[in-house]
Amino acid sequence: MSEAGSSWDELIGLSKEQCERSYLMRHTGGTFDQASLRTYSDGTSVYSFYEKGLSFGFLKDGTLDSIDFYNDKTSGGVRAMKTVADSVPLPFGITKQDTGRSLVTKFGEPKEKGGGFNAKIDIWLRWDNFQVDIDNKSWDQAPNSRWSAFTIYRP
Repeated sequence: MSEAGSSWDELIGLSKEQCERSYLMRHTGGTFDQASLRTYSDGTSVYSFYEKGLSFGFLKDGTLDSIDFYNDKTSGGVRAMKTVADSVPLPFGITKQDTGRSLVTKFGEPKEKGGGFNAKIDIWLRWDNFQVDIDNKSWDQAPNSRWSAFTIYRP
């Protein structure tokens, strides 16, 4: 990309301060002070921008470990996560309209996959440094179902 730090995956491994100075945060997420913070017992911190449909997971050492994008998905918490804002560029050429089938066409067969009725969770597809959750538990319907969450994580 033309400007340093203009690709989401380039943020993985950076500190909060470095992320806030990046092109992407300046143009899409604002500052982490504006986000809802949830800290877990293992020291992991998640900063959620509910209105933008984005979450950022930081490890105990303060480095960014994952970025979540939401598409018509609610979070497990009290507040509902909105669909990722139109102003937020999605990674890897993903669109809000992508389905299980179109994702496999774009990225090839996933390295791992799981979920479904037997697992009682939505279907998920995992490639080398990202995972996509499909908004369906039926493997028969998944090819035509849109994604509900997309996570980039540390390889």
